[in-house]
Amino acid sequence: MTWGRLLSAPVFLGLLLFFGIIVVFKLPMICCQRLRAVRWLSVAGLCYYSAGVTATVLLGLEWWVVLLATLAALGGGWLLPDPVSFILSPARRRAVRRAVEFIERQGGPHPLYGMVAVVGSEPGRLVVSVAVETRCIPPGRRFLAVGADGAIEELDFEYVAEAHGVRAQY
Repeated sequence: MTWGRLLSAPVFLGLLLFFGIIVVFKLPMICCQRLRAVRWLSVAGLCYYSAGVTATVLLGLEWWVVLLATLAALGGGWLLPDPVSFILSPARRRAVRRAVEFIERQGGPHPLYGMVAVVGSEPGRLVVSVAVETRCIPPGRRFLAVGADGAIEELDFEYVAEAHGVRAQY
């Protein structure tokens, strides 16, 4: 089979288009993750997605295209840990950002921004689960307790599983 036949195959072109859309859709998160810049993720996402929505409006596209662009902006993975918690829970937003920044400062494997979650709370602190890039499936996880004062303590899986009901994922 020649490359010309492979490239003209409708399935291949469909997959290429699908992956291209995913990359464009997640571009701010991908860039900030590679640059270890969680601090700039919300600003980059706001600029990127607002420019996309504005472009769809200025181009005079149909209402459903503008609606899709707006939904893509809300679900683009740029509001950590998720859009609802980002807006309604500043404590969760700060805890997740501090946990990711803590892992980024240590070097080593990159934290995966799309797989960060608050898994529980303890008196005066939130427990954050951060997936890290380990080149295997499922990715590695680190559990951090982030205090309201900014103190961070690394927790082991056994403690988090017992205290917060987190299960191992295989």
